[in-house]
Amino acid sequence: SGATSLAVVATGIPAMVSLPSTAGQPGTPMVLWCEQKPTRQMEVVQALSGYFAGQQPQFVHFATQARFARWLFAQPRGEVAPWALLVVGWREAKPSAMAIGAAHSGNSSCLRPDARRPPLPAIIGNPMGKVHCAIGSVIIILEKQEQEERVIQWAQEDGRTMAGLDVHVVSGAASLNGVVTRMRAARHTAMCSPHGRST
Repeated sequence: SGATSLAVVATGIPAMVSLPSTAGQPGTPMVLWCEQKPTRQMEVVQALSGYFAGQQPQFVHFATQARFARWLFAQPRGEVAPWALLVVGWREAKPSAMAIGAAHSGNSSCLRPDARRPPLPAIIGNPMGKVHCAIGSVIIILEKQEQEERVIQWAQEDGRTMAGLDVHVVSGAASLNGVVTRMRAARHTAMCSPHGRST
């Protein structure tokens, strides 16, 4: 389509667009990619193409973590069903996890100052113990496989604690397929649960 062609010219990333940080359509399946130079984007786009159960997600690129945080802080939080997956590089993983954690907790004091980042919106609905935000899961894409062990340990401990959700690590095609399979199964289970959340 013309929109896709324009996205390729503008960002160099097939099927991705760059949105203003305040843009967003809550509830529309999205894959957000926060990395200056996305790693193995074609593999990831193809692997995630069937994740949203027949729905075509919108792929959005943020060149910096600050732009992602600005977008996230403009989205609804509270009693919401997460509608986006976040794909990040290792460099962007920690600050992105901190931003997601801030969206959950309402405390942004641990984030770097950013005059262009909006204040967090008020909680909507009655979240019953946990405030949800736009992001349902995080995938860290590694350039070097030798980083995998250290990054997996961070993801399972600090990353999960910071973000308040599952953080997955991918270093190659096999691990990517395994992660997407597990995420699809978890999403199916959540959607079948009476109180399940999507994504």
